[in-house]
Amino acid sequence: INDFSQNLRKILRSKTHKFKVDGKFLKDNGMKQGAMMGKVLKIVVLSLFSLIAIYGRIQTPNSNSNENNFLRGGHMTIQHLIRRSLYIDFEGEGRSSNNTLPLPHMVGEFRPNQNKKSGKYSPVFFKRQWHPAANGAGSTARTVAFSEYFQSVLDECKSHKSLLIFWSDHERNVLEKHLPKTIYEEISPYFHNLLIDARSYSNARGMRLLENGDRVESLNQYFAIHYPKRKPYPLISPGPAETCRRIDDACTKHSKWRNFSGKQKAYVKNLIDYNRGDLASTWLLALKLANAGRISVHNNQRESSILPPSCI
Repeated sequence: INDFSQNLRKILRSKTHKFKVDGKFLKDNGMKQGAMMGKVLKIVVLSLFSLIAIYGRIQTPNSNSNENNFLRGGHMTIQHLIRRSLYIDFEGEGRSSNNTLPLPHMVGEFRPNQNKKSGKYSPVFFKRQWHPAANGAGSTARTVAFSEYFQSVLDECKSHKSLLIFWSDHERNVLEKHLPKTIYEEISPYFHNLLIDARSYSNARGMRLLENGDRVESLNQYFAIHYPKRKPYPLISPGPAETCRRIDDACTKHSKWRNFSGKQKAYVKNLIDYNRGDLASTWLLALKLANAGRISVHNNQRESSILPPSCI
């Protein structure tokens, strides 16, 4: 009741939202007084209450948790939070046969726009040897040392009160292995693995991901069942690990992008397109889950809470 009253007062005091439709307005515009006018006014009042309810949901999440109390006080919802967060996806050779986890060759980063479903994508290469590939990968591509890059990401998460969102714990495992312990301990509370939310939501809706009787939890599978009408993002052939090895070979042989063959340039383009597609899929799934109220605010598994530590 208190929330309703506060929201009603805000709307009625608003200079940009004035509701002038009353009996006099209807009569002045040609409607005769009677039962029909009463029905119209009832519709107007119900519409006003609907707007108040929507306004209340936007400003005040329905929870008494400390996290959502912060959101309510700061007028920020989960939808706002996932839009201000950074999405990442590594590309590299993956785990080796002896179970070691090598440093990835690159990371793609995606920052959503503040409305609609688009955003800004940038590739970041960690190997200095890949400088010629970075020169050919577009104006947003750059080469940065691994730890230096994630120190800047940590600073961004702190200052923007944002999250570092990725699809599975592969990114977490890579960061845990290759970051200095001090940086990892500071940045890990900002992690959010979207797979756990997608799994919970899909199970609740009876969407079973099965392939030859086995459970499959690939990003492409989840994207296909939640966005069945969308054209899938491009796959890559050969796979990303082999493509990275071939780009390694091209960068070893050529110090300048202009000396790459057409096939070698295609390897770089295809890897970027593949990485961009994975990040777009992750972002769109995050948006759908947030709109459905299925982003996990509390999470006692290895994945972090959806709220960064500065918000608690």
